[in-house]
Amino acid sequence: MPVPGWGRESNRWKTQFNGEFSALLPDPRDPDGAVGVANATLYRTEDGGRTLTDSSAGFTGYAWGWFTCAVAYDAIDRAGGFAPGDGRVVLATAGGYWNQVLVRSEDEGRTWTIVDPVARHHLWLGLHPVRRELAWSDSLRSEGGGRSFRRMEGLPDRAALVGACRARPDTPYAMNAARTELWRSDDAGGTWRLWSRPGWAFRKLDSKPTFAACPENPDRVYSIDARGDLAVFDGSTWRSLGVLPLAGGVEEQRNHVRAVAVDPRRPEILYAACEAAGRPFVFCSADGGRTWQDISANLPRIGAGGLSVHPLTGDVFLGGVTGTRLLPPPYPSPGSLWARLRPEGAISNN
Repeated sequence: MPVPGWGRESNRWKTQFNGEFSALLPDPRDPDGAVGVANATLYRTEDGGRTLTDSSAGFTGYAWGWFTCAVAYDAIDRAGGFAPGDGRVVLATAGGYWNQVLVRSEDEGRTWTIVDPVARHHLWLGLHPVRRELAWSDSLRSEGGGRSFRRMEGLPDRAALVGACRARPDTPYAMNAARTELWRSDDAGGTWRLWSRPGWAFRKLDSKPTFAACPENPDRVYSIDARGDLAVFDGSTWRSLGVLPLAGGVEEQRNHVRAVAVDPRRPEILYAACEAAGRPFVFCSADGGRTWQDISANLPRIGAGGLSVHPLTGDVFLGGVTGTRLLPPPYPSPGSLWARLRPEGAISNN
């Protein structure tokens, strides 16, 4: 039984060891000791598993991992979920895992106002980098800088936005509720058209799909194929990129490419993270997906959460059950966060 509070008592995700979200680590010094992750809560046993005690108190390892927008970047430099040219205005979502509401701040996050109280998935949240009055989230669009939102016409029921092309911000993308259809708009969400229905779902584990848009070419996007491997779509054909076999393939339970990210400054640099546990699971391609390198390094082998690339420095953020981890870009970037966080004399961009 978990410690009371925060819905732990009634939440099966915090009281069961099962599936790909669970892990058990025996104590090498004590055959009766072990620490386990019961989907979403840490437990410890000192009597060979007869009793399990919630040991999550004070644990701060869990970090952001919700799709692609759980980290935002400085608005003054035109990135992330901040109003361009005005870092004081911030749009965000708040609430439970699947039931977020839209909130807005005009004072850099000191105070917040709920601008849409209806609980939704809110996979992707975006502010137009040029037309400051436009913002989007879920199936909603704002023409007032995020102060109020209305549902966009032409999308399927319960469809949700999943991203936009950075160089062509009038081109957002959305998926239907089953994540079997990819929709596209080229007029900032005014009208929509079905762009791809490949015959499989763009998800494997839950309703959160795998998706990234090329920051330069609106006709190129990334998701998964029928097996769960990373695939690229050029507007007419899906092509698999061969990441999944590097992480154990489909032999691992529900293994698939969970997250993908593209370097906004160098779109030929791709990152992919798999759901596999106990194996290398994070990979980088410097040639548009033709070849891949394992960059799992010292990461605990427990699968991926959120994946994002800083649009100004190329730093790679990976969030998950072991905290938020940072990796430098595969090219010199003197202003990178990695360079500022590393001790003097230990800076590396290799």
